[in-house]
Amino acid sequence: MNILHVLSQTTLTGAETYVATLADFQIQQGNRVFIVSDTFITPTKASIVHQPIARRTYLQRVRNILFLRKFIKSNNIDVVHAHSRASSWVSHFAVLKTRVPLISTIHGRQHLHTSTWLYNVYGDRQIAICENIKQHLIYEVKLNPTHISVIPNGFMFSEPLISSFVKSHSPTLSIIGRTNGGKGEKLAQLFIHVLPVLLKEISSLHINIIGGPLQTMPTEGQIAWEKLRQQFSERIHWIGFVRNLSDYVLQSDLVISSGRVAIESLALQVPVFAFGEAEAFGIVTLENYANAKASNFGDILPRKEEKFDFQKVVKNIIRFFQQKQGIPTLELAKQIRNDYRIENVAQQIQTMYESARMQRFYPKHIPVLMYHRIPDVPSSSKNRIFVTKENFEKHLKFFQKRGFTSITFSDYQDFAIGKRPLHEFPKRPIILTFDDGYEDNFQNALPLMQKYGFRGVIFLLGNLFPDYNFWDVALGDERFSLMNQSQREAFVRAGWEIGAHSLSHKRLTQISTKEAYDEIKKSKSLLETSLSISVISFAYPYGDYNSEIRDITKKVGFSFAVATDSGGLHLEDDRFAIFRVNIFPDETIISLLKKTASWYRKYYYWKRKK
Repeated sequence: MNILHVLSQTTLTGAETYVATLADFQIQQGNRVFIVSDTFITPTKASIVHQPIARRTYLQRVRNILFLRKFIKSNNIDVVHAHSRASSWVSHFAVLKTRVPLISTIHGRQHLHTSTWLYNVYGDRQIAICENIKQHLIYEVKLNPTHISVIPNGFMFSEPLISSFVKSHSPTLSIIGRTNGGKGEKLAQLFIHVLPVLLKEISSLHINIIGGPLQTMPTEGQIAWEKLRQQFSERIHWIGFVRNLSDYVLQSDLVISSGRVAIESLALQVPVFAFGEAEAFGIVTLENYANAKASNFGDILPRKEEKFDFQKVVKNIIRFFQQKQGIPTLELAKQIRNDYRIENVAQQIQTMYESARMQRFYPKHIPVLMYHRIPDVPSSSKNRIFVTKENFEKHLKFFQKRGFTSITFSDYQDFAIGKRPLHEFPKRPIILTFDDGYEDNFQNALPLMQKYGFRGVIFLLGNLFPDYNFWDVALGDERFSLMNQSQREAFVRAGWEIGAHSLSHKRLTQISTKEAYDEIKKSKSLLETSLSISVISFAYPYGDYNSEIRDITKKVGFSFAVATDSGGLHLEDDRFAIFRVNIFPDETIISLLKKTASWYRKYYYWKRKK
C-alpha cells in the first residue's frame, strides 16, 4: 500500500513519535509511506514533506487541500491517515469525490462547536487512542460508534524486561512531559502545590524536570520554579528535552507523567504516578491498570472535567517513598508490552485501512446467501434447510442472468490487501455459502456450480466423525450423510473456499469459554492440516454468537465470520458479524430478486434492528 500520514504541529508531540514508529513498521511490512507535516524531527525511514498544515487561515487551508489532492494523485496514495482535527479537515476535502479512504486517529479531546457536530471531517474510520476518547467522540462529538475503534498508540519496545532494578542513589522523582499548553498549565500547578511540600517532607529527594524549555511554561509556573530553585537548588534539576529518555526513566524511583511516557516507564518496570491534563490518577498498579489505560494515564476523561486534589497527590507520593507501595510488577510490564507493541497496533490499523478502502471502493451491499442441503428430491425434514437440485439450477440461472459474479471471502481479502487490483473487482459480486458439508453438496451443488461458472464457500466441521447431521438427529430430525475426506478435497481442487463451522456444531454461547475456544481454534487447525489450505472464514453454528465468541474467532486467526440474520448493512461494518440471507425450498424468482437487492438488506436492518 501507499500510505500518507498527515500531521499539523509546530513542536515535537507524542503523535509525531508514534507516527514515526508506525511508519517505520509499515515500511518494514512492504508499504510505501509518506508524512506531510509542518515540522518533523523524529528520525524515520518515511519520506517527509513539509507543508504548513497547522496554519489555519482560509487561504492556507485551500492551498493545503490542493497540495494534498495533487500529492495523493501523483503518488497513487491508497489511504490517508490524519492525526489531528486540522489535518483531518484538509484531508477530508482532499479525498472528497475520490476512492481514497481517510482514517483519523484522535489523540485528545476535540474542541466542541457547531461545525464539529454538523459536519464530520474525520473520514471513513476513526481511531480513539483510549476508551475515554471513544466515549467523548460518541457522546460529545456525535460520531457514529460503529466507525470508531480503540487502538492505542504503538511502541517499539527495545529494552529487555528484567525482574527488578537496584538503585543506590538518593530517591529521585522525575516529572516528564511538555511544558506548553494544557500540560504546561498542570505542571505549573505541581510547582506551586506539590513540589515545595515534597522537598520539605522528604529531605533527600531529588527532582528532575524533563520535557520542554522553561520559557514555554505559564508565567506562574516560571515564578514558582524560580522560588524552588532558590530554596532547593541542589535537589531540583531542569533537564529539558532529551533523546535518551529511557536512561533518565531507569534512574528514577518514581515518574510523574501521562500518555506515552507513562507507558514507556511502566514497560521498564519503573513506578508511575499518572498525572495528565484531565486528572491526577495516582500510582498505576496491575489492579487499576484498566482504568488508567482508559484515560491514557490521566490525559482524557469522557467528558470535559478535571479531577485534581493536590493534597491527595502529595500524600500518595510521600506514602510511596515511605512504603514503596505501587512498584509495578513484571506481570504489569508484560501486559503493557502486549497491549502497546507496535506489531499488534499496526496489524489492527492495516486491517482498518483495507476495510475502509474496500468500503470506499464498493459501498454497495454484497449479497451473501446461505444454503445447506441440495438433494435430488424434496425432504420432509422439519428444518426446511434444503433446495432441490432442480430449483438450485434455477437459482444459478437467475444469478447468471442478473450478471452476478461469485466471489469468496479469500477473493475479497485479495482485493482488500492489494494482491489483486481493484479494477478487476466484479461489478455485481455475490457470495454463495453452504453450511455443514452435506454429501449432496458434492453430488449436486458442485457440478451445477461448475456448469454455470460459480464458486462458493463451504463451511465444514473440523471433525470427520460422526459423518452425519448428529446435532439434528439428536432432536428427532432426519439423518443425512456428510462428505468424506476425498469429497472435501474435491472442493479444494475446484477452487472453492473452505471455511470452518466449529468441531461439533455446538451452540457456542451455551458452553464454557474454554470449550468454545477449542471448538473454534481446533476446527481451523484440523481443516488446514487435513486439506493443506489456509482457513480464513468461520460460520457460527445456528448463527449463535456474542461479543466474547466474536472476539475468540478473531483472536484465533480468522479474518471473517458469518452469522445468519444479523450483522451490518455492509460487509465492512463488521467482518466478524456478516449478514447472510437464509435460502429456503420454496424460493421464487421474486424472492431471489428481493434477497439479492440492497434495498432488502436496508429494509431488513430497519425492521429487525439488526
